Amino acid sequence: MKQRWLPGLFLLLLTATGCASARVLAPAPTLYSAENPYPEDRIPDSLRLPEAKIIFATDRVWNESTATFAPARSRAMTAGEVTIRIGQETSWDSLVGLASGDNPSGRRPSLIMDSVRTQTVFPATPIPYRLEGGVVIEDAEIFSAYNASIEAFQSMVTQRLRQGNTDTVLFYVHGFNNGFDDAAFDLTDIWHYSGRGSVPVVFSWPTVEGNLLGYFSARESGEFSIFHLKEVLRALQEIPELETINILAHSRGVDVTTTAIRELIIEARGTGRPLRDVMKLDNLILAAADIDVAVASQRLAAERFALAVGHITIYANPGDGALRLSSLVSSGLRVGRSTSASYEESFGAAFLGIDSIVFVDVSGLSGNLGHNYFRLNPGVIADIATILQTGAGPRDPARGLIPVGGNFYELVE
Repeated sequence: MKQRWLPGLFLLLLTATGCASARVLAPAPTLYSAENPYPEDRIPDSLRLPEAKIIFATDRVWNESTATFAPARSRAMTAGEVTIRIGQETSWDSLVGLASGDNPSGRRPSLIMDSVRTQTVFPATPIPYRLEGGVVIEDAEIFSAYNASIEAFQSMVTQRLRQGNTDTVLFYVHGFNNGFDDAAFDLTDIWHYSGRGSVPVVFSWPTVEGNLLGYFSARESGEFSIFHLKEVLRALQEIPELETINILAHSRGVDVTTTAIRELIIEARGTGRPLRDVMKLDNLILAAADIDVAVASQRLAAERFALAVGHITIYANPGDGALRLSSLVSSGLRVGRSTSASYEESFGAAFLGIDSIVFVDVSGLSGNLGHNYFRLNPGVIADIATILQTGAGPRDPARGLIPVGGNFYELVE
């Protein structure tokens, strides 16, 4: 029997409240002080709350017992909103003070996944079709339902743009061995400390528990998600009120993200319009990138990413233990472990003359420099926040970067 799609019936199909998942808010960045206070004056009153409402899209299966999206893949995307509460009784004033390092107790509030509400469930892909004279004819009913889901997602984003008085989206793609909860918490950290000047959107592709076999399966799991990620990015690009998309990708999420962007760039070339106008990508921030350096060189340089993205910032730490293991497994240096010496050897002159592509070595910082340093190291958080707030380039004094040579810089205390 032919399945009938009625997206409106799915509006509140998956609603979880009081979820048990929790984590601690990231440490305050080394950015705010009495001279440079947290920019709350630019934040609408509606966002001055100890919480983050994050729009999500995922192609994973909802798990009722854990009240979250599990690693099992789904051909049907789900989009909605997850609310992250910051602390049990945290006030806005104390949260602002905490951002500036005013934390005498040394304690940081918890991040609690308070609720997950589904806005729409897409029909499964691929949409059934037939060929007539070499022309693709898709199932009209399912195609219409799929478009209705796209419009529901776009409407949700548009509403949030208006509420936040912004034209910018901060888009996050997580890495291997990260769950849906982790992704929402990660984005909460970065969105809050960067001044809440955007609508936070996460694309989540949760993977199995971290082990060697799980790592290999995660590579294919990421490949499975590329089509859906492209659909989400394309839907964002088509929103008239949205002018700027800033993307932050971490670890294996870098490969998934850059593959999707590469395919969208190829598609955009056929429109005859400037790539920047089509893509709307201002910043692409790649942290602890788990991708082979030669692949990255071809993808970023040979595919002319610089024509489609305003600024590309690649954070690297040669001491990243997780990427050291990945290098052994993959038999190739990972971009996230690059040094100025390996940069010269691996990339050569590929990026010379392209000032918009910048490598930043963070190994000279003190504090947490594990695989998740992009959200746990106050210096890295500060640099990301500066980029998102001001668009400062690598030689801007606000960044405090030290030129090493070519497109390589060091971030120090």
